[in-house]
Amino acid sequence: MKIKSIELNSFRNYDHVKCELDAQLNVFIGANGQGKTNLLESMAFLSSLRSFRQVSDSDLIQFNQDYARVQCVLEDDILNKRLSVMISTNGKTLRYQNQLIRKTSEFIGLVNTVIFSPVDLNFFDDSPRIRRKSIDLEAGKLSRLYLRQSVEFNKLLKERNALLKESTIDRTLLDVLTRQLAKSQVEIILYRRKLVNFINEHINEVYNKFSKTPLDLKIAYQETLPSEKDLETKLYQLYQATLEKDIFFRATQKGLHRDDFIFMAKDMEVSKIASQGQKRLVLLAFKLVLVDYIYHETKDYPILLLDDVFSELDQHHQKTLLAALPQDSQTMITTTQSQVLSEINKQMTVFTITDGQLTSRRTYNG
Repeated sequence: MKIKSIELNSFRNYDHVKCELDAQLNVFIGANGQGKTNLLESMAFLSSLRSFRQVSDSDLIQFNQDYARVQCVLEDDILNKRLSVMISTNGKTLRYQNQLIRKTSEFIGLVNTVIFSPVDLNFFDDSPRIRRKSIDLEAGKLSRLYLRQSVEFNKLLKERNALLKESTIDRTLLDVLTRQLAKSQVEIILYRRKLVNFINEHINEVYNKFSKTPLDLKIAYQETLPSEKDLETKLYQLYQATLEKDIFFRATQKGLHRDDFIFMAKDMEVSKIASQGQKRLVLLAFKLVLVDYIYHETKDYPILLLDDVFSELDQHHQKTLLAALPQDSQTMITTTQSQVLSEINKQMTVFTITDGQLTSRRTYNG
């Protein structure tokens, strides 16, 4: 999968721009605040229908404008595909091949991206909710079942919690909701386990390309029922055992909404022992393993978006990262450092961005 072109209207600081992209490597150069990250944000938004900067959709609309539009042409082995999202105060309008798409679940993942951003460094210290959201985002782009079950689980959880807050609780209805809630979690938990297992099998191989000091990395998936089989029955039994506690707190205390994902290095939390440079390399390894996982699941490489990836990396690690980039994945890199171009021995297209405008486009053959 490749983005052949992307076009923005009234998106962030872009009035209008259309960008014809290289099928392999694209580098966007410019000073801070010119719009490099905004361009990558638009690509990620087409993939997940949310901003990786954790802002509302209205923040994406240019000041004093009524709407923003992001559209792209995807190039694959058979034909070009057109995707379009219009963002307004009334919501999002989605189109695929010029046909209106009414369900977001049918649009998410039509173009798949993996993004590294300096914002990701918060992953280690953020709340479990944010870490779950990050994992759910990747899983939801790959599995429609995961996405559907997540929507169903959140709906049932909301209904059960509302019932627990009632002064008089209908125990029969509570039991029905509890059984449905238990059932809705099974496929999500199984998929999370599969994803974490893949990451743990491959992350050290990738990280060791960046560093001569192995960390013995893994993600610890802290789940409600670790390693349990017959999850539906076990979850229902757990809810029965904790029912009085749920009634006392007027909220569901157990379930996948309490799960967490912790990066470990030599059985200690990365957040507590790693330097900022090491954390950056761990996250880069994590993102590259996600690229491999997506290919493993779909037989199609996602688009890799690397925002400000070279900052805080010395020259050696910059070279190592460039060498580790997947050969068959279209890659977008933003940087303020024009000198880094001399380190890239690959075909690439370099764009200069100034105040929301593409002011130059050059192609290099490596």
